[in-house]
Amino acid sequence: MNMPLDVNPIDIIQIDATLIVGVLILLTITKFAREIGEDLPKSVLWIVAPFAISASFALLSLLIQNNVELILVAAILMTMLGFLLTMLTVHDLTKKPQKKS
Repeated sequence: MNMPLDVNPIDIIQIDATLIVGVLILLTITKFAREIGEDLPKSVLWIVAPFAISASFALLSLLIQNNVELILVAAILMTMLGFLLTMLTVHDLTKKPQKKS
């Protein structure tokens, strides 16, 4: 069951760019909505980094154009990791702060 990978690198780049811009817009809105905690910039880095790496892999596959299946798989995996980290980070940031006794 060895199927050829039919993924357009341009689609991966568009998905990654959309998510990166969305996270940066969310960061801007959050900055005005509340005081930014120290962990927010690190959280944004953890979200943006996998999408940026994925887009880099997709661009690399466009440049190489030979045997790019492994590079595209890496790009897809980084995008999936980015989605997972986005969900975990949003969940962590939306938790209500614990009141100190």
